[in-house]
Amino acid sequence: MGSGILDQAVEVIKNYPLCDRCLGRLFASLGTGLTNVERGLSLKILIAMHIHSRIVAGEDAYMDLLKQLSINAGGPFLKLYRKLSNEEVPGRLTCYICGDRFSDVVEEYVEKVAKILRSYDVETFLIGFRDPVEMEEAQQEIVDRFRLEHWEKVKEELKREIGKAVMSRYGYRAKYEDPDVVVEIDPVRDEVRAVFPSEIYVARLRKYARDLHIDSKALYGNSIESVLSEKASGVFEAEYISIKPSARIYPGYRVIGSGLSVSVEIHSPKRRFRDVKSVEDALNIDPERYSLEIISRVRRRNIGELGGYIRRIVYRVLVHFDSECIRDKAVEDVAEKIYGLSSEVIAQRTPSRMLRWKYDYTRYGRVKVVDVLGVSRGLFEVVLVSDKNLYIEEVVSGDYGRTDPSVSSVVGCGATPVKIDVLGAEH
Repeated sequence: MGSGILDQAVEVIKNYPLCDRCLGRLFASLGTGLTNVERGLSLKILIAMHIHSRIVAGEDAYMDLLKQLSINAGGPFLKLYRKLSNEEVPGRLTCYICGDRFSDVVEEYVEKVAKILRSYDVETFLIGFRDPVEMEEAQQEIVDRFRLEHWEKVKEELKREIGKAVMSRYGYRAKYEDPDVVVEIDPVRDEVRAVFPSEIYVARLRKYARDLHIDSKALYGNSIESVLSEKASGVFEAEYISIKPSARIYPGYRVIGSGLSVSVEIHSPKRRFRDVKSVEDALNIDPERYSLEIISRVRRRNIGELGGYIRRIVYRVLVHFDSECIRDKAVEDVAEKIYGLSSEVIAQRTPSRMLRWKYDYTRYGRVKVVDVLGVSRGLFEVVLVSDKNLYIEEVVSGDYGRTDPSVSSVVGCGATPVKIDVLGAEH
């Protein structure tokens, strides 16, 4: 016929009965602003026009082709054949791919999706669709046989048409990123279910209680995560709530001052709050022990960047020196030696307390000592800014020489961190 696309389309419908939609889908990436129904019908009309021109030119052999296409493709072929031959031909055979059920499938699932959406307080949705196996296999057979290149999967058109119908009839909005709910359709099992994506927030955490863990690995549920999962999950109708800090925070540390950034993930919430303040109020169950100040909502792909922004952590450490060793040292001398740590590069092997589960390797970093205050004989308060990769407890104690230099080594006395507070972070 002089056109590769039309020649392909003719070969397809000579061998397989197809509706307009399923023919159009085999060439879905060609043309713009067309539905597959329009695309398929356009192909049939062009082919019928070409055949008609050949018959008018006296090429009667094209009548046999026209009859075959009338049976397999109907529409313009059937009308033309009946007019030219005065012969009654039965209507088109059932579509080989969809069995003439595509529109029925769309209608069935539009109603089921709408029913689910009406069951929850949602405004936006996304359709997920498992392969309709029989339709996909039938289409793939044609694609492979004729080496077609411009087709799309049946499920992609089903998702699109169901979504469009739900939007136009019921007023819900399709949203491809961060929808309120994903409606998953499994046509093989005839199942439709709602999946609620997690809501993820960046927050500023302050932890006032030293015996309070952040994550739920703590024993006896003494963690912020366990408090949130037990008492706040119900507010969101969520499965559970998790927290990921942007830096290492051990249970004995307080987090005060400007706090520390964390990500808070509310898993599968069926109830969603449109404003950040309502989310924040729901999360602050125990304000005497911790507080969460919501900064913004984020997408999952951005969570990994949270810790990457932090370069240094500000600590306040109450340090106890060995009393026998420190008693003959002047406070000013001790402070001067601790300040001197700022000019050193610290080599720190993996802390001995962690060797059971971490590889032994050496990391390097620096600290900047901001303030040293003698509290009482042998007790000093040290404020310092440490590179994020260093373990602050071992920066103080020296860990039997595994961290060098350390507060202990520069002063020349055994040193123990009694209390540690995180005052903030530098980016």
